[in-house]
Amino acid sequence: MAKFTVRRSKPELVAPAWATPNERKYLSDIDNQPSLRFYATFVEFFQPSSTFDGSRPSDPAKAIKSALADALVYYYPIAGRLTELPEGRLVVDCTAEGVVFVEADADVGLEELAYEALRDGNLGNDIMQSTPPGAMVGQYFLFGPAEISAMRSHLSAHLRQSSTIFELISGAIWKCRTAALDYSPGQLVRFMFTLNSRGKWKRNPPVPQGYYGCGLVLPVAETLVADLCGNPLEYAVQLVRKAKFNVTDEYIKSTVDMIASRKWPSLVVDRTYIVSDITTIGEDKIDFGWGKRVGGGIPMAGDIMSKLLSYFMKCKNADGEDCVVVPMYLPSIIMDRFATEISVWSRKQGNKFIVNAFN
Repeated sequence: MAKFTVRRSKPELVAPAWATPNERKYLSDIDNQPSLRFYATFVEFFQPSSTFDGSRPSDPAKAIKSALADALVYYYPIAGRLTELPEGRLVVDCTAEGVVFVEADADVGLEELAYEALRDGNLGNDIMQSTPPGAMVGQYFLFGPAEISAMRSHLSAHLRQSSTIFELISGAIWKCRTAALDYSPGQLVRFMFTLNSRGKWKRNPPVPQGYYGCGLVLPVAETLVADLCGNPLEYAVQLVRKAKFNVTDEYIKSTVDMIASRKWPSLVVDRTYIVSDITTIGEDKIDFGWGKRVGGGIPMAGDIMSKLLSYFMKCKNADGEDCVVVPMYLPSIIMDRFATEISVWSRKQGNKFIVNAFN
């Protein structure tokens, strides 16, 4: 990995380009959950577009800052400040104070930062925080058409046709991760995942037009270690599918009512594998005209949530095929066992699916 020098400006606040409403907005009951009070860190990479026929700005940072100020006029709550009321409820004071902006220059190009690896979802140690040596290791696993096909071959004909890529990968990883962690057979293990209530099923009433708050619920699949590890892969896939199909209109309303009652249950993470599928959030569609997006978007390894859950992310392999890349954090010896376990289900002879490790 290339060594380079970074020069950073002092942080400054970018406020909305013109006057915005001075008001207070209450967060939704879903947004107020204690388990959501954290910052998620992302990095995006752009290169000048070869097809752009307009004039490129001589100072990209200045252009981005100006565009940000314009955008904050429409998304003005982001330029405000979170405040916690005495009863513990969060509100946004729309003060138009602005968001923090830092300009930085580095004497290195994307090619020197292993551009192909960046495009495939690997940020690399020099630009990604990491855990202390020997504590935990992180590794990316790449699932392309060959791996998906290999896993489907272990399912019955019905599931082979009806299961989604998310259900298939989730079932396989949950099963293999549980086996690698060597829990006692009689213990319960859980698979928890985020599901967007803006899904395709009908809701009454629907999420209001223009609402951009959190609309996520967290379904859970639960089973005994002995059953998960002792049954075929199909058992795990079926559990994930059942948990997903249980999220009906009534389920969502019941979840919101429970959250609104302020009787928040404890977030159980013991023997729980948590997943968030962000393959369809549209990052690959970002187009700034003169700046073409070439990769990134991955929660950074130093981010606390990257250690608690796995993000399923979209990428392409060296052959240009659409793939799903999944980061995983585990103790070193357990990571080795996990890699061996997942190979049984997803690797064809000679097909290496592990992208990279970071520690």
